[in-house]
Amino acid sequence: MIEKIKIGKLEIEKNIINDDEFSKVTIHNRSGKVIMIKNYKNDQLSGKIKSFWPNGNIRLSGNYYEGNRSGTFKSFNEKGEVLLVENF
Repeated sequence: MIEKIKIGKLEIEKNIINDDEFSKVTIHNRSGKVIMIKNYKNDQLSGKIKSFWPNGNIRLSGNYYEGNRSGTFKSFNEKGEVLLVENF
């Protein structure tokens, strides 16, 4: 079952599988462009996270596992060039 909730500029998609709740949260700026997408499992950050510059280019990408950074996180400048790579 997928439940969709929209509150202003915030969109939440919830899905429950085998007693685990998965949520995808999408946040928009005032003009409607996506500025962040993040995923949760049972109310903890878990899965991909992405944030975007106002021009639509990626600002940050990475993964979370049970609320902690996991794997490679990349930060980008407004032109889309990699500024920083961190491994967790």
